[in-house]
Amino acid sequence: MELEVYLDAYKEENWEKHLEFCGEENVDYKTQLGEITVPEDIALVLCC
Repeated sequence: MELEVYLDAYKEENWEKHLEFCGEENVDYKTQLGEITVPEDIALVLCC
């Protein structure tokens, strides 16, 4: 699939809802990722 398909499907509102859900899980993403540096929202979702 081409990137445009994914970009067309992306909705900021859905991302925000997913972040809110992951935030409720109380995941300690800073400890789990150690020295790996990624944006905070991505780290939260990865460790959720």
